[in-house]
Amino acid sequence: MNAQFVVQPFYVPENIARFTVPAGVMTHMFRWEPERLEFKTIRGAADGAGIKPVNERSFTSGLPTPSGEAVHIALYEFHPSKSSSQQPSEVVIEKFEYFP
Repeated sequence: MNAQFVVQPFYVPENIARFTVPAGVMTHMFRWEPERLEFKTIRGAADGAGIKPVNERSFTSGLPTPSGEAVHIALYEFHPSKSSSQQPSEVVIEKFEYFP
């Protein structure tokens, strides 16, 4: 597993959904509403309509109350070793929207 959807606090087991993302271009989306937080990852660069997701998850309990929210996007190499790729990795953010 090389990806996860997480709601803070991360140490609550129900707040993490780990999964495997295949190689290639992916689109990651989330929608945070007062009673639901939905995450989705799809292949390619698209809006996700009509495309079978690689993974999706809805969280409905333990959601944070809106107040000074912040979005964190991180790229980590987990458990690097001598045989790990020495090639650079890249994340391209083509669009981010925030609607308070």
